[in-house]
Amino acid sequence: MSETSSIQMQEIHSLDEIPDFPTEAEEAEFWATHCLGDELLEQMEPVPEEMLPPPRSDS
Repeated sequence: MSETSSIQMQEIHSLDEIPDFPTEAEEAEFWATHCLGDELLEQMEPVPEEMLPPPRSDS
């Protein structure tokens, strides 16, 4: 049986609560402990595919 850790996620209720990240590593660290709150998720709408950036390479 694997051991799982229980991390208490901090909910984000406004886009203003999301900082600018100088690096992807800092962004990943932030999102490892934060999640979007239900009220913020309910405000979101689909993004048209032509507005999405192209996928990044693995390099």
